[in-house]
Amino acid sequence: FMEVGLLTRGRSEPDPSQ
Repeated sequence: FMEVGLLTRGRSEPDPSQ
């Protein structure tokens, strides 16, 4: 996955990876 995707996805739903 890309950095931008992580930021957008992280904002929508909390990622367990972070």
